[in-house]
Order: sequence, then structure tokens, then C-alpha cells
Amino acid sequence: MSFRSLTALEQLNKGSYGILEPNKTAPIVTADAIEVLVVPIEAIRHDGLRLGKGGGFYDRLLAQRHGLAIGAVLSWQWADDIPQEAWDQTLDAAVDHNGIHLFGTSMDKE
Repeated sequence: MSFRSLTALEQLNKGSYGILEPNKTAPIVTADAIEVLVVPIEAIRHDGLRLGKGGGFYDRLLAQRHGLAIGAVLSWQWADDIPQEAWDQTLDAAVDHNGIHLFGTSMDKE
């Protein structure tokens, strides 16, 4: 998985399944340059451990990051127990209809 820098929506092209994605010539952004990352979630525990699609792509990225990782959560996605693997990474925060939930990270010390 890679991330690319954009300055205008015109730099997006239709890719797989008609989804807009950056042109392959756009500059690559490294994980350490990302300040805030909004991460997709299948389910999330109240300590910030997320369940994704099972490929580990976001866990590898989250392990390299220096910025904040935040999930947008619907009420039914909160779970008391989800499977955990050694490589799973927790989020810094989640946002739902009740507000912002912090998970014992640097965010709650500022």
C-alpha cells in the first residue's frame, strides 16, 4: 500500500471498480510524513484495537507511523472482544456519534 501527494482533485483518475485514485506519477508520501491517518474499521475494542479486513496492510503502516491514527466508528462497530494477533496495532482515537474517544496515547497528554 502506498500513499501519494495531491494538490488538486483533477489529479485523480478512475482506477479499479471506478474508484478515484491518485495518478501513478504523483509523489509518494512515506509513513513517517503522515500526520493524521483515518483508518477503516470492521470492529473496534474500547482500548483502540481495531479489526480490519485481515490483510494486515494498515497494521504494517500503523507500526511505521509517527502521526495520529483515528477511526470513524458507527455504534454497532464497538466490540468487547475481537481476535488479536501479535502484529495488530491500536488506534490513537476513534470518533463516533458520542464524540472523540482517546486510547491512552500522546493525544491525551497534550
